[in-house]
Amino acid sequence: MSDISDINIPKEEAPDTVVHIPESERTLEEEEKVTFYMATYKDVMEKIGMKPFEKNTVKFKRVVMPEFKDKRTQRIWEEEQIKRCEKGYKGMSGRMYFYFNYSWMVNLTKGKFTPDYQVCQNEWFKLITAVEEEGGWGVACVKRRRIGASWLEAADAIYEGIFKPFSITGMVSKSKEDSRLLFVKVNFIFDNLPDFLKVKVGGKTKDQIDFYKKTKDTLGNDKIEGNQSYIVVKAPTVSAFEGHMLNKIIIDEAGKQEELEQMFSFTEDVMMEDTVRVGIPVIFGTSGEIGKAGKGLKTMWDNAEIYRLHRFFFAGYMGIGVDEFGNDNIEENIRWIVYERKRRAKLSSKAYSDFLQRYPLTISEAFNQSSDGGLGNILKIKAQQDALEADPPKATKGWCAIGKDKNVVFKPEILGEIVIYEHAKAGLKDAYVAGLDPASHDKDDRSNLSDLSMYIIKKSHGVEPPKIVAQYTARPAQLNDYYQQSIMLLQYYNDCKVLIENNSPRIISYFDDNGFKNLMHYTPQGVVKLTGGRSNSIGITMNSTRKNYLADLCEEYIDESCEWIPDIELLKEFPKWMAENTDRIIGFGLALMLLKEDKTVARKKGATDTRLPRYGMSMGKNGRLIRTRK
Repeated sequence: MSDISDINIPKEEAPDTVVHIPESERTLEEEEKVTFYMATYKDVMEKIGMKPFEKNTVKFKRVVMPEFKDKRTQRIWEEEQIKRCEKGYKGMSGRMYFYFNYSWMVNLTKGKFTPDYQVCQNEWFKLITAVEEEGGWGVACVKRRRIGASWLEAADAIYEGIFKPFSITGMVSKSKEDSRLLFVKVNFIFDNLPDFLKVKVGGKTKDQIDFYKKTKDTLGNDKIEGNQSYIVVKAPTVSAFEGHMLNKIIIDEAGKQEELEQMFSFTEDVMMEDTVRVGIPVIFGTSGEIGKAGKGLKTMWDNAEIYRLHRFFFAGYMGIGVDEFGNDNIEENIRWIVYERKRRAKLSSKAYSDFLQRYPLTISEAFNQSSDGGLGNILKIKAQQDALEADPPKATKGWCAIGKDKNVVFKPEILGEIVIYEHAKAGLKDAYVAGLDPASHDKDDRSNLSDLSMYIIKKSHGVEPPKIVAQYTARPAQLNDYYQQSIMLLQYYNDCKVLIENNSPRIISYFDDNGFKNLMHYTPQGVVKLTGGRSNSIGITMNSTRKNYLADLCEEYIDESCEWIPDIELLKEFPKWMAENTDRIIGFGLALMLLKEDKTVARKKGATDTRLPRYGMSMGKNGRLIRTRK
């Protein structure tokens, strides 16, 4: 055994036991959710390039080493086992065969044990094998908690060392300590292998296993025995593997590594042969642990093709209840998750949120649950998100333009970034308020630039609460392009006033230079009374007190009117508050601030101020808007 006395093996909890929900306890509302998730789980997988798993009909039993009559019989048996580990057996991939039969694990509940056969894990290993045979690509995996991924990673690393001569495998986790704890599992699996699977090992430390050793031949010359492979574990620094030549890099807990993209870029260099990447990156991130530090993982997941990564999702229903052949009981597993969510909702919002993080049923659930922040009632937010996914709101995308009569018109276009949920009511004045989160710089090669976001809210009307009627969230190359569209959108909604965060003088200058300074609201008196400051400046200067007030207004709206929020992307941002950029929340919250301040009542346009001149717009030769009198 390796010396691991100074490192505690972390507890690996036993898999959940799925409880069958009796028909007498089922409800129409929850069964509709079960039906929805059952109808969409294939779509969830196919959107990321995964195919529904083929049903296994072979009942696998773990191999038990027999007592051999002689050395020859033993050698034949061992060679067959090695062949199965390399080539696979009856639909089980070689890696899965090795993992299922020879990868001993340990936890505080079971002690020392070998894993059960699960189709989802076999599919994972099949993908890893296919990617290696394809060459040049890697895998990004987002997983539910407690899927046993660290043992899968450890077994894969050992497999590389044993069955791939001259291979070098690097491993890294979210910290130096976590990297070593991961390597404890690598050592544990290796130490518990039968002798015939162990290659000659020359060195084993907390950080490296060498699958070779130097000896002397009969003439006293140096020689190397073994396949000359090794596994090395490092702390998660950008230059961790500088100087190595890696055949595979396994990155654990990628959702907690702030420098993931930069580390990947540096590490990719040591997986290159000339101009071609031949090494295999394997990247793991855990649902619910993808906060501010996990932005790199989200970027790589969303742009998987650019990074040459296949995607794999260990969904919440995988591996928590399987039949005798290792197939997931998908419907019963989903039903258990749905009803368990309902039960946890009665305990607390935190209990519900934690359970969502542990057992995500969609990709958005896996990425949207941040453990670092969040605002609002997660139960209501999730319920509305589910409702919108099941029945998307009626919305029109497009752009604003200037019509023949110099009035603003809205032109639908599928690639447009302005989203209209309810068109402006002609003839109504003071019926709308808006909030806008601007920016200070044109877009360049910086990847951390946030979006600009504006929301327009229609005031309460009849039994309807105040509700979002339009939103515009984008990051064009030139900020002026965004501001131009913003002005026209405000004009479209009957000269709607907008409250901006005034961290950028550029937006104020643009509105002023084009004759539309009147559309910008001054700092609301109510905000000044509550948080201090002055009320004679355009927009609002954000500080911690005002940001908390903005969050309070959002939470109040979520509690009272969450079912009226039509924007699923805004709903997705609420759990990320204070964890990463939440530009939509800022734009929406600013509109709520102005709504709180603006007590005017909507009226027919022209009912008052009839002597004031009326203005329209036209486009100047230089592409700038020109305010013109009608």
